[in-house]
Amino acid sequence: MANENKDKKIITRNRIIFVAVLGVLVVTVILATIAYSKYVYQNQGQVQGETAAMICEMSVQECQDSVAIINPYCTVTVMNYLNNDITETDVNFTIDATPKGNYILPEFEWRNSQGQVIARSVNEYDANNQLIGRSAQFPLQSMGHATKEDKVYTIVFLNTGEMDITEIVKFDLHAVQAPQSN
Repeated sequence: MANENKDKKIITRNRIIFVAVLGVLVVTVILATIAYSKYVYQNQGQVQGETAAMICEMSVQECQDSVAIINPYCTVTVMNYLNNDITETDVNFTIDATPKGNYILPEFEWRNSQGQVIARSVNEYDANNQLIGRSAQFPLQSMGHATKEDKVYTIVFLNTGEMDITEIVKFDLHAVQAPQSN
């Protein structure tokens, strides 16, 4: 009789565990089905769009060799066109000046077409306080897509005797499509 009572308790306990596991499985399946159907519902439909061709070109012209030039400079022109093709989207861009090889750039500053300084170089040091480089945070600039535009900037290198500055400097243009405003 004690054995029979013990067997009934084990069977009852096993049934409870079985029902609990089955309940968890049923709830999981129901939640997964709801989540999947919501996912399918949200991803149905049609999307139409066009890809706009983005054009953003850069040219670099260094200063002419002359004894009258105290600080060498380069004129950097950014254009929203190439030949007769104009960009189909507004463009945001920045320009980086980095050294070629193991050079450290001389101090420099970026100026806009009105001659106003828009960025100055800052020194970068290693853990031993040794100068390892210079960089400047060129501010984000924008150009439209309605008409041809040229944005002209000057990078002036201070405190250097180096006249052929493009031998040691590499210019990189980073352009992205400007967000569309609604």
